[in-house]
Amino acid sequence: MTKEHPETHPEVAETVRKEAEKRLAWLGLSLEKIKGKPTLDVGASDRVIERAVRLEGSEDFISLDRTQDPRYREPYSEGTIVAKADSIPLPDKNRELILAWSGVPLHTKEKAEAVKILSEMERVISEKGEIRINPPRLAFIERELIARDPELEAVLGKEYFFDRIIDYP
Repeated sequence: MTKEHPETHPEVAETVRKEAEKRLAWLGLSLEKIKGKPTLDVGASDRVIERAVRLEGSEDFISLDRTQDPRYREPYSEGTIVAKADSIPLPDKNRELILAWSGVPLHTKEKAEAVKILSEMERVISEKGEIRINPPRLAFIERELIARDPELEAVLGKEYFFDRIIDYP
């Protein structure tokens, strides 16, 4: 007896689509706008956008992340590259669209690392392609700073300052 993959369940598939649409909206995109475009998602982590794109029937989508979370291996392992973004293992001018929803802006710690990653994206993008990078949410940065220096929480208060003043979509 074949076990049904959870994402084939309509409620799970709808949840995946909604989350992907939310993330793409941050980049000024939608599932419809990226359909059929050879796309690379840099720092894909849980690979929600890839999973939604594949549910829509598109095949030319690659997720790149520096780690492979075993929860997300099947059935989309053919679309995942485990590598660092500062050395993307794809040929030059290979993608029409490159996305960086959270990984690159959130986890890049050094200017030199960011420059190397951006150079790699520029190498991989086609002549008429585009790169969409989501700026990090200020609340994420605030949490990261508090994690490094817990005394900041006393200064900022228990609630995160940026979550209180900015209404995120």
